[in-house]
Order: sequence, then structure tokens, then C-alpha cells
Amino acid sequence: MPHSLGVRPEFSQAINTSRVQQQSQTILLGFESFTHFPPSSGPLARIHFKQAAPPEVVSLEIDSTSLPPHNSLTLTAAGPLNWTPQFTAGHLTATGPVVSALRLDYPSDMMHVASSVPLIAWRYAALPGLQQSLFDLEFGTDNEWSSAELWQLSQVASSDTSITYAGATLVPDQLYYCRLRVFDGLNWSPWAPRAFSVNIPPDVPQLVSPIDDAYIRDTHWPTLSVSNAVQPDQDTVWTQFSLFQVQSGLDTELVASSPWVRSTEDWTAAEWTPPDSLWEDSLYLWTARASDGYAESPPATTNAFLLNAFNLVPAKTSLLGPAEDEVIYNCAPTHVWSAIADPEPYDQPFIRYIASRATSPYFLTDVVDSVLYDWMDTSLVFGTSLQVGQRYWWQVVVLDNGSTWNLPDVQALRVYRPGDADASWSVTSSDVILLVNHVFKGASLLVPTCAADLTGEGAVNAADVIKLVNFVFKGGVALEPTCCTLGEER
Repeated sequence: MPHSLGVRPEFSQAINTSRVQQQSQTILLGFESFTHFPPSSGPLARIHFKQAAPPEVVSLEIDSTSLPPHNSLTLTAAGPLNWTPQFTAGHLTATGPVVSALRLDYPSDMMHVASSVPLIAWRYAALPGLQQSLFDLEFGTDNEWSSAELWQLSQVASSDTSITYAGATLVPDQLYYCRLRVFDGLNWSPWAPRAFSVNIPPDVPQLVSPIDDAYIRDTHWPTLSVSNAVQPDQDTVWTQFSLFQVQSGLDTELVASSPWVRSTEDWTAAEWTPPDSLWEDSLYLWTARASDGYAESPPATTNAFLLNAFNLVPAKTSLLGPAEDEVIYNCAPTHVWSAIADPEPYDQPFIRYIASRATSPYFLTDVVDSVLYDWMDTSLVFGTSLQVGQRYWWQVVVLDNGSTWNLPDVQALRVYRPGDADASWSVTSSDVILLVNHVFKGASLLVPTCAADLTGEGAVNAADVIKLVNFVFKGGVALEPTCCTLGEER
């Protein structure tokens, strides 16, 4: 069992009797550490061995100069005596201060210093009434110390026991050396050397699955997976996953967080499946961060996924114009339909409209136009012009994120026929009478001027009447199919 020696507290050490054998000539004593005691500092402790019977005391002084490198000492008696070790205080005659600890950023492993501009801190022990008044600090690329290649501070007048590194750039995964000594006004301490290396922080994980804006139709948690870059210093990479549910108002709530998950054997991937079930019609965000046991990466940019295991069919849209079988005069009319509010709120941004036009109501091989629009658009001018005198059908299919749709309404429209003055979509003697009344008696036209202007002069006059009479009563040449332009429809 360890016994504390009664020397000055700053120099106290524990001595462990790691093996005491009955009826043995050998006792092995293990010492924690004597590395911060300067040589020839005097006896550290006085150890007495008392024989059980008859009473006999054998004393041994241990001096710092007599300690072997492995911090243990084997004592051999003259004969097989049953000795019990007893410890009494010794004395220490130090000749100067001693640096008892030198750390960079206080990592558990000096080969993984977290920062390239580390905080250098130390502790020291000095004789009563004395304290540090100067310090020397050196950083180099080797432990030869012919020069301090990286940084050197000489005889800095300060009682501070910490300072931030301000030397040449420290490159991760490179072995460096530093050493420090302090002056207490009378003596300099021995140099306290340390070897260290700056840690290579882990890369931010790449989120693999679910992909951003994924649409999930499973009521169970999906498996979250990431890929990690292989660390140049070959440290094992660990990953922590975090899953959030999006609340109303776009607030988020953490619903699950993983322990640190060890990456695969090649350190390039990690995955985790949360333990509970998802909530239907919910939007989730997830992210991950990596750790090599010494430093953590920032969290990755979040990915979003939507759960919709039981998709509801979106409503049909209403076709607002052109109206059913309306005669139109512009060959590139604007088609308008009503907007749809999806019954599942998170599906709304995924609503899509497919507007189509065909020459029959069946929309098979006779489709003339088909355009995909997002949920914010409810009007469309098709790119293909319609033909004069033709009848067309149009529809708008509503799709949601689950590709679910209802059978849409189908509506017809008719493109006017030149000479159709009464808007009956046929050219007969009644159209001749209306045109005569307009030209010779000032009657109003029932159709746009462009529909009755058969000669293309930009006005309706006697020449148009003659051309229409020849077509209706005398089998004259066919009327030229022309379309009205925007602004001339009425």
C-alpha cells in the first residue's frame, strides 16, 4: 500500500511495496516517480524494516542519485527474515526550483495537442519564500537544442506560469520538442523537456443517407449513415448523430442523439439507427460530427427528410379558363386553374401540376403539349400555337411527393373559324347577314375584328363581305386561317 513521505508537500512522493514476501530475502519497492528531483538533492526518505521477533530494526536511506531508471529498488537481506517495511520521514535538501509539470493545452496525450497555438502551462516547486521571477522557453524541431528553430523566449521577467505559443507555425502530425526552466531569484531549475505533436482534427462527416429532401414511406427510423475521411495520423474516428423534428413555426426539437459510434474497420463510414418510431407527416433534420478522441469536428450541414408512410390523395384542381367549349381567338391562350392545398402540410411544397393539351379527350397519342409546373404556378401559355378552326381538350394533373394523383377534369376549347361572325363555330348565311349589317348598316360585330377581317387589311369592309359571300354561296376559295394577336380577342 502507498505511504506518503513526510517531506515538504511539493516534493512528496508515494512509495509502493509492490511485493513483500514472507520468509524471503528480497523486498521489491516501487516508486511512482523521481524524475523531478535534481541529482544529489539529498536523501529522500528513511525506510526502516522491523523484524517481527526478536525486535530488530534495519534502516536504509534512499538517495535520489541511487535510484535506478525504472523507479524501483530491490532490497536483499542477509537471511530469510520476516520483515515488515515501516516508513519514516526523511529530508530533502534542494539546491533550486524544480519544474514539476509542463503541459500544452492539457491534453491526455501530448502527441495530440489540440491547437496549433497551444497554451503552455507549468507548475514548479521552490524553497519557502522563493518564487519564479524569470523563465526560459524554447521550441525546436529536435531535442539537440543547438538552436531553438521555432520559438525562443530568454529570461522573461514574469511570475506567470502560462503563455500562449507565438512561434513558427506548428504543422499537425509533426513531432516537436519544447523545454522550460525557471529562476527563483537564486538558482535556475533544470530544463524540463517535452515532446509533442499537434493533433490532426477529424474532417466534418459527409452525410450519405437519407439524402437531403428524402421522402420516406417507412414507419420505422431510417438508418443514418455518413462517410468519414481517413485520418492521416490513423486515429480511429468516432461519429455522433443528432436527429431533430421540425415543429410548427420551423422550430426544431432534438428527438434522438447517438452515443459515439465507432467507424468501420477502414474508418471511412459509420451508421446509426435511432430506437423509436417516426411520427407520420413529420419533417426531420439530421446531422453528425466526428471525433478522433482528442478533438471534434463541427457538425455537418443538416439533411432534411419527410415521413409520409400513408400518403393522402391530393384534391383535383378546377379548370378556370378557357371555359368549357369556349371559342377563343388567340392561338396562344392563357390557361388558368385553381391552386391546391395538400391535406398533408409538408407535402405542399412538393405539389406539381402537369398541364396537357390534346386533340381528343383521351390524352393518349394525341397530346400536343405537356408541361410540368410547381405548386406556386396556376397559369400557363403553352409553347405550341393552336390551329385555327380546331377543337382541343386540356387538363391539369395534380401530383404530390408520393406521386399520387386523382383523375383530372378535362375541358374542351375551340379556336375560331374565319368568317364565323355569329360565334357559332360554323360559317353560314347567317354570318353573311351579320357582316352585311355591320358594314352597310353599322351594326355591332359579335366577334373580334380580326375574326371578320377576311382580307387581312386590319378592318372589316365590303371586300370582306364579298369574300364571305363567294365562300358561302358560290364555293369560293377557302378563307385564310389567321390568328388574332394579344389584345385583339375582343
